Amino acid sequence: MKTFIDLLEVIAHSDERCVLATIIHIEGSAYLKEGTSMIIYEDGKYAGILSASCLEEDVIIRTKEVFENECSQTIMYDMRKEDDLSWGQGAGCNGLIYILLEFVTVGLKDELMLTKERLENGKSILHKKELSYQLSLINNLFSETAGGEKIQKNGLFMDQVNRSLYYCCFYAPKPRIIIFGVGADAEPLVSLAFQAGFHVVLADWRPALTSKQSFLEAKEFIIGTPEEIADQIHFSETDFVVVMSHSFLKDQQFLTRVIDKEWKYLGILGPKERTMRLLNKKYIPGSVSSPAGLSIGARGPNEIAVSIMAEIIQKLRLSERKSVKNDFI
Repeated sequence: MKTFIDLLEVIAHSDERCVLATIIHIEGSAYLKEGTSMIIYEDGKYAGILSASCLEEDVIIRTKEVFENECSQTIMYDMRKEDDLSWGQGAGCNGLIYILLEFVTVGLKDELMLTKERLENGKSILHKKELSYQLSLINNLFSETAGGEKIQKNGLFMDQVNRSLYYCCFYAPKPRIIIFGVGADAEPLVSLAFQAGFHVVLADWRPALTSKQSFLEAKEFIIGTPEEIADQIHFSETDFVVVMSHSFLKDQQFLTRVIDKEWKYLGILGPKERTMRLLNKKYIPGSVSSPAGLSIGARGPNEIAVSIMAEIIQKLRLSERKSVKNDFI
């Protein structure tokens, strides 16, 4: 599954005509939610998914008319029935799914590329599509937004003042995970974080271990003493930090500079007793996860990486859920 930023990267590297397919409204349940998109090319190639392979083939067929007319179209799938003659077919979904098929014009591509640039620079974007009551596209608007506006849930809503129908979607930069320590057990964590759509930053004092050749999926590398590394990073309340260098002194030096910074998650590898000695405390602050990861009885680097990413994703989704308004139809 590709994030919206990943899809923008796909569009940026192709001159082929394409259609942007977006789930704009769901009634009931569905495998994926409003705001999920995929890119479809004229030859049938595509990037991204909208379902558990239930709808993609038909959606691709339905884009032929969009390519011919170079216009938008909204299609609906009823997943509620479970017989073989319906879209549901016992797939596990139980809702109506509305998908907007939008021909990517030169103007829209320019807007999408500007959105890509803004997201890569750490900006958040609010995307509003004005729609008719028949769900035909009238207008697109992309605007930079303050963090407070992210509380709006993706989906359709009615502007009661102007009596207009809008689809709104909030695009945030990729969540950032900062991993201090690049031992062999960092490899599965980097891989899982990348696959989950995180911007991966690796930090260590050993140049030989901290390289693109060793960690192809990492986006940034910071090399220096633990103090230098901590001072180079502008931490924010959206960051996820994992300390796993296996060097007591290096971990302690890094934590001394990081513990009072802003971050969403701070996980420390190793038993609680070690963490208390690292922090020079008789207790572990409630904001710190130690040992890092959900308690699933993980053994070995791969399972430990799964437990850490599970805890991070849980933290991320809970924070998103708490910030949602119910202004949408």
